Amino acid sequence: MDPRSLLEGIIAAFNQKFPQIGQVVIPILESSMQPEKQANSIIDTLAHEINTSIPEYILFVIEDFHFVEGNLAAGSIINLLIEMSPENCHFIVTSRNPVNLPVLAKLGMRHQVTRITAHQFAFSIDEIKEFFSVQFSTKLSQEQAETILEETKGWVPALLLHGVGGNTISAEVTRQLSRQDLYAYLAEEVHQSQPAKTQEFLSDTAILDDLSPEFCDTFLDIRNSASILEELYAKNLFITRLEGEKHSFRYHAVLKDFLLHQLETKNPEHLLVLHYKAGMIFEKEQQWDEAINHFIKARKPAEAIRLILTIGEDYVRNGKWSIVLKWLELLPKAQVVSSTEMLVLKASALVHLGNSTESARILTELLERKAFGSDLLLQAKILNWRCAALRMMGQFSEAKRDVKKAISILNLCDGSSEIKGDVFRQLGDICAEQGQFKGALRYQKTALKYYGVSCNLALTSQVHNSLGIIYTRCGDLPQAIYHLEQSREGWQKLRNYGVLSATLCNIGIIYQRKGQYEIALDTLKSGLEASKKHGYRRAEACLLLTTGEVLRDAGQYKDAMVSFQHGLDIAREVVEPYFVTYALIGMGEVERLLGNTDKASTLLNEALIQAENHGQPYECALIKIQIALIENENGRFDTAAKILNQCRSYLSDAGDKNTLAKVYFYLAHHAFLNKQYDQITQYIEKLEGIVREIGYSEFLIPDCKYAILMLQYCVNKKIGAGIFPQMLDKIKRFSSESTPLTSPAIETMVNHNIADLTVTSLGEINVLVNGRLVKEEEWRSLRAKEIFIYLLSTASGQTREQVAAALWPDLNTARGTSNFHINLYRARQAIIPVIFSQSQGKYRINPEVKISFDLFQFRELINASKTLRGSDKTNCLEKAAALYKGSFAREIYGDWVEAIRQETENEYIKALSLLADIYSQQNGYPKAISTLERVIALDPYNDEAYCKMMELQIASNDNISAQRTYQQYCHNAVRETNSLSPRVRQIYQKLVNSTR
Repeated sequence: MDPRSLLEGIIAAFNQKFPQIGQVVIPILESSMQPEKQANSIIDTLAHEINTSIPEYILFVIEDFHFVEGNLAAGSIINLLIEMSPENCHFIVTSRNPVNLPVLAKLGMRHQVTRITAHQFAFSIDEIKEFFSVQFSTKLSQEQAETILEETKGWVPALLLHGVGGNTISAEVTRQLSRQDLYAYLAEEVHQSQPAKTQEFLSDTAILDDLSPEFCDTFLDIRNSASILEELYAKNLFITRLEGEKHSFRYHAVLKDFLLHQLETKNPEHLLVLHYKAGMIFEKEQQWDEAINHFIKARKPAEAIRLILTIGEDYVRNGKWSIVLKWLELLPKAQVVSSTEMLVLKASALVHLGNSTESARILTELLERKAFGSDLLLQAKILNWRCAALRMMGQFSEAKRDVKKAISILNLCDGSSEIKGDVFRQLGDICAEQGQFKGALRYQKTALKYYGVSCNLALTSQVHNSLGIIYTRCGDLPQAIYHLEQSREGWQKLRNYGVLSATLCNIGIIYQRKGQYEIALDTLKSGLEASKKHGYRRAEACLLLTTGEVLRDAGQYKDAMVSFQHGLDIAREVVEPYFVTYALIGMGEVERLLGNTDKASTLLNEALIQAENHGQPYECALIKIQIALIENENGRFDTAAKILNQCRSYLSDAGDKNTLAKVYFYLAHHAFLNKQYDQITQYIEKLEGIVREIGYSEFLIPDCKYAILMLQYCVNKKIGAGIFPQMLDKIKRFSSESTPLTSPAIETMVNHNIADLTVTSLGEINVLVNGRLVKEEEWRSLRAKEIFIYLLSTASGQTREQVAAALWPDLNTARGTSNFHINLYRARQAIIPVIFSQSQGKYRINPEVKISFDLFQFRELINASKTLRGSDKTNCLEKAAALYKGSFAREIYGDWVEAIRQETENEYIKALSLLADIYSQQNGYPKAISTLERVIALDPYNDEAYCKMMELQIASNDNISAQRTYQQYCHNAVRETNSLSPRVRQIYQKLVNSTR
């Protein structure tokens, strides 16, 4: 733009609104041969005219400054205009890029300039919900709003495109803008304004998620991708630089959608060619996920299947189960179900992701119809994976039958060392979970031998982890440490940090056994962070349960319960019965240690049923030990001794030396309490023998703390001389040095601090924890917020069945219970883990949490006002009215909330009516009238409120307002009921008479 045209345009803009502007400055501009050199005097003259001719406030908008930002003369003119204009003249400058004018620095120092960035314009979740409600008459759920925010980053054009496209909402919406309108905007503003080569670059690279200059050069056979991408980024044309990557970019969803639409409509064949070419390049670079996705989009399923069958098993072995399932879901269903190998791959991924039932179904169908044909190796694979699914379901005998059949088949055919290792590892896992540790060690070592032949680091790391677990159970910590360190080193080399988290959990158990609780918690914290980051929910559950055990041994029972509850919630969410059992055992033991034997018995009996139903004899023994201790505490000594002796026999055969040593300790303490001194010596000698064999005794400290008298007796009688004198010293040292564990591990994992909560629900729901607002994204779903408000509102407590019936009345019991546990877990994560407590099957808000709840405050004030008189009554009602900011929990819908909402609104209207009467009696007519206006706003058919307001307006000699009130009444109430209240008619007649 040349300077003359720019100056003429500025003057014309002022002149259009204010015709007197320009009489002096226009002749000067017309006579100037080089206006850019006289810009200072021209702008000065224009500023003088503005100052003398326009007394009011004026706003001047300069749009699309980016079109002239490279023009020094134009930039100088605009800079002068802003700098020299009078105080009443303000400017808005819009641009795709940051506006760099010298005057802005000066104005900034005076706090006379404000910059609004694209980030500030982005919509939040609440704004997205409101936008779709107003613009498209569509109510979004919390999950839908979160998805849209992730896809659009809150950009308004992207939201419009999303809305008119019907991407995640019903396509049957009221549209005020067509998709074509937005595409036309993008075509004109972005695409067509670029050089032809840049347009071609944009179109061809639209299929890529991330854009690196090197890949783009190879993909398009050019050499200048870096400069094109940098130029687009500098122009702020719907492109962002990826965080932490200097030379990698990504198109914004709205631009990408537009470019792909252009390709799909104008050149669909070229689009397929581009996807295929990208797939070939990604395959060459061994970026398998990208290659497979592009082959699928290129409609080349055969190429995708070829790659999936090549690398799918490696992905499963390396913990990338979700990716494998995603590929299979994108392929034509017919091609997946017609391929036995693909179905086996799908089933193997489902096993790891917790869907063992579906996995077993698929594999059983393949076996029944002999889909493996004459391929014995494939038959062995199917049996092996069905074994894994059945084991996860607790069907150990069926699982063992399958794996033994697979071993028999492999003995007949020349299978790979990897598949042979797989079957022996499965057999080892079955034995370990059934407490048959000697057999488990033998089979896992066999698997390690086979995996060693294949040199597969992922597989050997898995076996080392399993061996570490078994050796820990057997009390051989040196061997356990060796194997777990081998596993950790392997996962670190493979950069498989998700599966590494499971190994870190087992290393944490080693530190726990040795009484090194701080180190254990720090190790578990590292594992928990990795499991969360990589979405490995099964490992996360295990880590939380182990954390609970460490905290329990350290005597921090409340924190332990929080961690066990977290682990239980996740275990139920991922349908992992093995961990559910362990969580219940841990919680039962903590309740026993706290003296809550009734609660402990309930939890342990539930755990016992769970373990028996899933064929977990080893876990049954652990549970029965805790039950025996409760029996002992309740004075049923013979029953306790009988159970402990049964468990002793089982554990001796199983090889769990740690737990066996504890059982001997419990039997010795039982004998001590019953003064059976000969038996004490017998049991302590057995205990001492185990401790000498394994070489450590710290795991006994938590139990020894509750049997000090017996320890002192044994020391005096020189019984257990090899361990108990040192044990007493360790307990004393532990007690004197012990302080609450305050490492970041606890704070991160259990966040156990009891907090102060401020909850508002009359209007918008807001929850503040220690003054910090819980953000919408932290809830993860509106149901999590609803379950919190529901339990808070029903202080007496509710069973999970009652909660499910209230929130999900249309779902069956199983689905309702599942939703209950998932959203209870989300609410705990959003607020604090200890926000809920459970007693006698009922869930309620933890009474130890200090909560300020506006609903309860409102009710208390309303009830208190009923017994008060005079100013006290007025103050009470005013405080109650001030709390009411709107309908109770207005973003929640359901019968339970509607009942509270209606009750609260009725109380509020009554309070306002009482206040209006009080104000009118005190001749405070204006306050009474404004109070009645609030009543009518809520209840537009309230005859009494209209009557009182009209009477007060007439008494105030404000007949015009009384007339308007009457008209409002006719518009609202009469039109609805087709009848006029006799009292209103009487008051209106009085009004008419007074105006004659």
